[in-house]
Amino acid sequence: MKKTTLSILVVLAIGALIAACQTAAPGSQTATIAPEAPATLPPLPTAEEVRSGPAQCSVVSSGIAPAPDPNSPFETVNELDWKHGPEDALITFIEYGDFQ
Repeated sequence: MKKTTLSILVVLAIGALIAACQTAAPGSQTATIAPEAPATLPPLPTAEEVRSGPAQCSVVSSGIAPAPDPNSPFETVNELDWKHGPEDALITFIEYGDFQ
């Protein structure tokens, strides 16, 4: 069944390619479209470089550490979880993934 369906699709694709590549029959009329005058476009905006001082960073913290939520669908982080980096890092990223 699959071979028959595949064969039919291949024949149809080849037929469509051949039909698309054929030239018009002699004596047939083809429509000629006259090109339109190009429309005038508005001028492009110019970029202006504005230099400012060096970037400044600031630390923002709510001061409240989140507590584990008993209704969370995720398990709490424990010693069995894979970790990378120092224990006393300033930032901790937790990534959950479900690869199926």
